[in-house]
Amino acid sequence: MVERFGALVARIEGRLKVAPGYPEDRLIAVNLDLYVTRVFNSDYFGESKKGGLRMWNHLVFERGGLALHAGCKMIPTSAGVKTGLIVGLSGTGKTTTTFTRQNGSLPVQDDFVAWWPDGSISATEAGCFAKTFALNPKDEPTIHGAVTKPGAYLENVSMDDHGVVDFFDESYTKNGRAVFSFKDIEAAEASSIQQADFLLVLNRNENVIPAVARLEGPQAAAFFMLGETTGTAAGGNLEGFPKRRRDVLRARHQVVVLGDRQRDAGDVRFLERVGADELAPHLAGDADNRRAVQHGRGDA
Repeated sequence: MVERFGALVARIEGRLKVAPGYPEDRLIAVNLDLYVTRVFNSDYFGESKKGGLRMWNHLVFERGGLALHAGCKMIPTSAGVKTGLIVGLSGTGKTTTTFTRQNGSLPVQDDFVAWWPDGSISATEAGCFAKTFALNPKDEPTIHGAVTKPGAYLENVSMDDHGVVDFFDESYTKNGRAVFSFKDIEAAEASSIQQADFLLVLNRNENVIPAVARLEGPQAAAFFMLGETTGTAAGGNLEGFPKRRRDVLRARHQVVVLGDRQRDAGDVRFLERVGADELAPHLAGDADNRRAVQHGRGDA
């Protein structure tokens, strides 16, 4: 789907200078007109990726598409190979679910996809920026195998004097990261995607019963908009859905007019796409850290 983007170049500039007057003298300055991001006084490696993705999100929206924070995988079933999109906030198990190999499924994309008006899907990256806390070869063999290869880049990961890493050490932070290439794993070709067959919305709320629920279009749009989760290592509780009943009721009474403002257009497009493409949305609950929907078999 390269033809949708042309020769756009997003530039990210790192500067050691401080930015007085801003929190911790740090600033990420974004110019959407020139597709330039300037980073002041920050050594956060993730901005090298986020800077480009931020511009890509803007470009997709301007060209009538919908950018989804979602993984993508292809799953062989008795009715043929099905393509699924796995939507979730950071830390809800999106990468874990995308890279599991049940039914011989293969990952296509880990983090962001574009969903176009004709139902087609565009991927964004040829690699993965994975969380590493509690990573182990038993539960996540694909990711563990990739991040322990010489070509992987590790950030905020504990390592002893002999070069042995400890993915369970949280003394500094739980938000360890690893970058690896899709060339280091078995993956499906992004060019083979026609359109998505189902959407899986992940969350960390322990009171979702049953574990996987089929959603109607408006329900899927609501969960997509609210970011239904209890908070994550990456985003903290500020990302979370309200836990107290009165907070939930208060949120439900907020006046939201879809399409009344530019910022709501994404929600309208999401609902339109679910209906037009006859996508099958599901909501998956998960009360077990780092084990999101990775056990079990059956056709999607």
